[in-house]
Amino acid sequence: MKNEVLGNYIISTGKLTPDQQNMLAQSLALFAAMGGLEGSVKAAVSCEVPMEMFENEAHAMYTFIKENNGEKDLNKSNTAVLWHDTSLPDAGVWCCLIISGKYKDYQDCDTVFGPCYGSAVSREEWSQLSEECRALMKQAAAYERKGDLKQAIYYYGTAYSKDRSSFVMGRKLCRVMLQSDDQSERETVFKIISQLARLNGNKAMTGADYALLAKSLYVYVENGSEGELDKLLKPKGYTTRKYLERAISDARFMGTDIPEFKEMLKSTRKGLGGLFGKR
Repeated sequence: MKNEVLGNYIISTGKLTPDQQNMLAQSLALFAAMGGLEGSVKAAVSCEVPMEMFENEAHAMYTFIKENNGEKDLNKSNTAVLWHDTSLPDAGVWCCLIISGKYKDYQDCDTVFGPCYGSAVSREEWSQLSEECRALMKQAAAYERKGDLKQAIYYYGTAYSKDRSSFVMGRKLCRVMLQSDDQSERETVFKIISQLARLNGNKAMTGADYALLAKSLYVYVENGSEGELDKLLKPKGYTTRKYLERAISDARFMGTDIPEFKEMLKSTRKGLGGLFGKR
């Protein structure tokens, strides 16, 4: 069966003139034609995308695809070709083709977008944040891009402190804190996710949120400090490892699966839980 283009998508952090949009759309069409692909040649374009809303460019692109009703095409059977277009270096352009079936050596949609499933962020959610919070988030994202996680955590944390019920800000803070070398910061992620669930209700949790919860629990398991958390979870009838299993199950049930889950689940099947863990 011949491969077919199911969707063409372009996003940019900067402004794009109509001519520039046409040029980019034509480059996508040329890519498809040279690859012998049939199907859609019309590109969906979104300019001035506030990337600080998202975990990364794949997350931003996934959200845009979902907004354009293309989520139905994102599965393991289809291919995603996602790349950073440098023809307009100041515009911050990313392009994506969704192609039916397996196409050359490119990755399937689940591999490219799987960690993002169920975690789209809308411009409406973003617009509901105060101007001060959006400015703080933008500054935090700039530090994150530079690799300065300490300053990124500070500015994300400052923004989140102004509205501790905001999933948009809480998620960003948690994702960066999980990359910290500071164990106490990494362990704090569990408290933030738990607070977000408590303030918004479990029904507000997405598959990606449960994946964050699983990562936050695994921090304790990996460090051998789960005994402290076991005491907090005991009234709920859980141990850290049992709660980790439940978080992974909930994430997968809601369509979010990440490679790290396999390693996490191995830790829950070692028999004696945290009995011999470091204290």
